Amino acid sequence: MAAGLLAPASALDLASILNVWPSEQSVRPLPEIDEVLCQATNWTIGRTLSHSVGTQIKLATPLIVGPGSGAPAATSNSWTIQVESSPLPDTKFLMLHFTGVSLPGRNMLEVNLGYDIDIFHASDGPTFWSRPIDTKALRGRPIEVTYVIDRATTGEARIDVLGVSQRLPGWFNAHVLSNCDPFFTDARYTEPIYDPHWFCDGPPHWSNMACIADSNDVRVRVAKSVGMMLGPAEAPNGGDVLSTCSVT
Repeated sequence: MAAGLLAPASALDLASILNVWPSEQSVRPLPEIDEVLCQATNWTIGRTLSHSVGTQIKLATPLIVGPGSGAPAATSNSWTIQVESSPLPDTKFLMLHFTGVSLPGRNMLEVNLGYDIDIFHASDGPTFWSRPIDTKALRGRPIEVTYVIDRATTGEARIDVLGVSQRLPGWFNAHVLSNCDPFFTDARYTEPIYDPHWFCDGPPHWSNMACIADSNDVRVRVAKSVGMMLGPAEAPNGGDVLSTCSVT
């Protein structure tokens, strides 16, 4: 089973991440948002999510790994390619899009995320995204993608798009600035410039959950079921980006 698009809570100093959408939204939805459906291994978008947290870079020449690449094997049963972990300045995290994936027999594809290993099999289909990759954990090293053969000596996988997270202005308000940094790549987190559209009543007053000493406080209990979804989206101008939405 594919790992999906969600970063596990064990890798983040955040609340638990769930593979579901919240049953109720606590913020006002934008009228431009028609539909968003999320499954454990797929992200389908009717139009747009709420904001941009990264760009999608389409590679002029896809990166190919596996027996079908024609490259020599790294070991007796595996092929490995390396992908630059910070292709743009101030990269917060990276996601890889695979296409033309062929995994016959029990062949599998592995992606080093910096905190876990994504493992894909034939049941995951010919195209999918990796989970977010913690570039900080890699300390400048490239991302390793490995194709492993088992009971079949053919097959390959192609990387055609890099999803790169950066601080970006808003879609509907150019004065706002995102900072989707789930792995805390900076020594000190820089607050985004928030869009007041999302404020229900005046500007918010943020407080770190770690400062709440009472373990019975309802906010402490709720925080364990709050997280964020990360995935590809289409911007209103038609560009391909990365976006996010809260999840409880």
